[in-house]
Amino acid sequence: MNRYHFESFLNNIPKDELSRTQSFISDRIGLFQPEKYLFNVKVVPEEYHIALFHEDAPDVRVGKKEYASKKGSFLFIEPGTEIMVPQVEKPPAGNFTTLLVKKDLFEQILLEVTDKEHVKHNGKMKRYSWHLIDAIERYKYELLNYGSSHPMMLYSLGIQITYQLLRDMQVKSAQLFKKTGDEAALINKIIEYMHDFHNCNITLNEICSIFYISPSHFQRIFKCQMGVTPYQYLIDIRIKRAKDLLLKNNHSLSEIASLCGFINQAHFSAVFKQRCGVAPLNYKRLTVINLSSERSISNKSGDALESL
Repeated sequence: MNRYHFESFLNNIPKDELSRTQSFISDRIGLFQPEKYLFNVKVVPEEYHIALFHEDAPDVRVGKKEYASKKGSFLFIEPGTEIMVPQVEKPPAGNFTTLLVKKDLFEQILLEVTDKEHVKHNGKMKRYSWHLIDAIERYKYELLNYGSSHPMMLYSLGIQITYQLLRDMQVKSAQLFKKTGDEAALINKIIEYMHDFHNCNITLNEICSIFYISPSHFQRIFKCQMGVTPYQYLIDIRIKRAKDLLLKNNHSLSEIASLCGFINQAHFSAVFKQRCGVAPLNYKRLTVINLSSERSISNKSGDALESL
């Protein structure tokens, strides 16, 4: 572990807790996944500090303010800001990720994206997209499989994480659509937003607030353009993502439900069966059988052609 890159932060973590913390460190990105929360420990990071909450968590004190930590959200904290998690009676297990980004990398990309050297998001709670989680997982995969032997690859992945973080922090295009009134472009941007944040509890009012449109007008123009309601379209996105996860990964149904934005496993299974006609695991089994049959037929056809 390249401890010296984030030594000031790591010095705040007791040695016994640090030994149980998964750490993924390169020269500009630090990623930490501890087993539990550290209560009443004040930390003042030198880097940009982002806490991603994968379950509801204890409140976090940033400076003099406290913020409720909700599942699927992240808290953005600027360098030099004091952070502390106050003690609670029944502490939950740690299911969160701490992401540290060096100032030079973050501010270089921020300048390119916004033409600004600083961003006024200190202490702001935002939703994280599945794109950000995917970028983080690819960064972890690189370190687990190749270590620090390919520094340019790690640097590239750090850039991707930072870009995606900035995208999750800001919806810059909303102001543009407010001015142009281009309904087709507005719907396309909302669809992009739904794809990016389908893993979150997106609400109609939230979308309308972000894109400056009334709920009734939004629902009317969306159905006119897409042929379905916004909710139906969002469910279709989630079902498609769930199908991919069922076939390509070994996630449990509860994990897939969480990753795709369903309330819980029961909700996911009910909606999936309603839309697809079969339960999720039956869909996986039948699809695997069909794919195997197609490959078998293809192989037999190839053998027959070779014998001619």
